[in-house]
Amino acid sequence: MKSFLACALALCGAFSAAAANQVFVVDAAGGPGVDHTSVQPAVDAAADGDVILVRPGTYSAFGVLNKAVSVFGDGSPRPVVESVSLFNVDPTRRVTLRRIEIDKPWSFAKPLGALQINSCQGRIVIEDCVIRGANASAAYVISAPHVMFTRCAFESDWVNGLFAANATVSVYESVIAGGAGQDATQFAGTVIPASPGQPAVVCNSSFVFVGGSSVTGGPGGNGLLDNLGNCIAGADGGPGALVHGINPEAFWFDTAPLGGAGGSPFPGCSNPGHSGPSVDVLHGSSTTLPGSLRTACIASPLREGQASSLDITGVPGEAAYLFIGVAPDIQFSLFMVGTQLPIPALIQFVGAIPASGSLSIPVTIPASLFPPGTEAIEAFIQVAVPGPLGQGVLGDGSAVVVVDGGL
Repeated sequence: MKSFLACALALCGAFSAAAANQVFVVDAAGGPGVDHTSVQPAVDAAADGDVILVRPGTYSAFGVLNKAVSVFGDGSPRPVVESVSLFNVDPTRRVTLRRIEIDKPWSFAKPLGALQINSCQGRIVIEDCVIRGANASAAYVISAPHVMFTRCAFESDWVNGLFAANATVSVYESVIAGGAGQDATQFAGTVIPASPGQPAVVCNSSFVFVGGSSVTGGPGGNGLLDNLGNCIAGADGGPGALVHGINPEAFWFDTAPLGGAGGSPFPGCSNPGHSGPSVDVLHGSSTTLPGSLRTACIASPLREGQASSLDITGVPGEAAYLFIGVAPDIQFSLFMVGTQLPIPALIQFVGAIPASGSLSIPVTIPASLFPPGTEAIEAFIQVAVPGPLGQGVLGDGSAVVVVDGGL
């Protein structure tokens, strides 16, 4: 298996040689070997296919406009960025974000999302990210047909965890929470009732697939005893998901959405809010698919000569295969249940899942991997297991970048 991965990465390097594959290092503290102290100048300087490594620190917002770049947090803890916007990425390009914390503070401007993906026809891969908005949705995706989130946390204080409109979005192994409703209050004699919790996921005229994830609506606001001694009720919790618009479809695989808790009554009162529904379908459909999630993950970024491991989980005894490619596909299949991450350049049998349900494969990156003029290669891997009649299950996957050992 070690030799397979080494050969696969070498193949990726050969495919990547036609691109610049330059690496830009971003570090807020500056210093030797650092190209920029903020992310936006690195994005502006990057050509299609380049990689940006962001070291731990706090950074201002950045945006990507129709460019194929990969932005990886490099080190621990994750670098913190105020917000990220991806716009007009055309079908020939892709954007990867991995190990970034996006934390959008409260704003009078009422931003749409801490992470905005808008009018992107290209492939968008988001992995190992924490996405948080105060008075904004955590992730706001509109008019984007190929978006995949893996091992992410979506948090919003007041709005939605994930808002999708006219989009196709797949989410694996993530935690999505809706924002909380506001508590009832009284101002200048006027009672303002508590507000309901927000949906964790909004599927508006979209296709949304969620696998192996936690989806919970926001709690309702708490009640109040007003100046006249009246009990003002707590508000209802938000739905785990809201499905509406034109022909929306939501699929849940190894995922059971939960409504948010109802708001508490004021002490001595007896009018709490109700728990929210698991899924509120106003139009379209919501479908629960049988089965359990399989996973595959490898750390990233990696460097030449570095040892790591590929970790796979599944059902004991089943055969596990690995898809690996240099370009993302992000196409949903009901036949192979799930969303295919890579366009496979290689498909390799990696072994049977042991009784523990976990298979860990040591990986050593070759010390001299790159062709001349290349500083990085990026590959996409995904686990798959076959089923009867050629059917099967696609697990989640990883975007992995290997960079020059001197960086």
